[in-house]
Amino acid sequence: MDAIDTVYNFESFDSDLQWWVVHMKPHQERKLSQDLRAVQIPYFLPMVDRHRKIKNRRRLTKVPLFPGYLFFGGGQQERRAVVQTGRTARVIEVDNQEQLKHELQQVLRALHSGLKIDPYKALKTGILCRIVSGPGMGLIGKVIKRSGKCRVILDVETIGQSITIEVDAEHVEIM
Repeated sequence: MDAIDTVYNFESFDSDLQWWVVHMKPHQERKLSQDLRAVQIPYFLPMVDRHRKIKNRRRLTKVPLFPGYLFFGGGQQERRAVVQTGRTARVIEVDNQEQLKHELQQVLRALHSGLKIDPYKALKTGILCRIVSGPGMGLIGKVIKRSGKCRVILDVETIGQSITIEVDAEHVEIM
């Protein structure tokens, strides 16, 4: 499963489709995505590569970027189908659809950029910036510094989580 396989049956977040957030039972992300694919419900499950030690060997595996969360599109009928899988803790209706779609579009663009992505707990402080060149060009987030490296935080405020990407400081412009 690569970054492109994390979305199914949708053209873009620009459509009029209503998007929902599923907070699910532990370790059910992949199984729920398979269930949704089987009944042709559009979804977005961002996945990232992680090295894990399994039986004294380091293996590269795909893990959910936002553990416990999956995003899907549709109406009440699709919502019922998701709940009926038995894999959900709750389905969250999103009031600000435009904000969620914008945030998910940014996460999708970051996944396709090839930049190193790490989950990051949402911060309310930081300097707003835009990446002006390089593979993440056009992404907007908050800048932080760690060990001399410039990192940009992309928020998904709807679920209270964020991701960080590592960029050269020369590619960042303060807004």
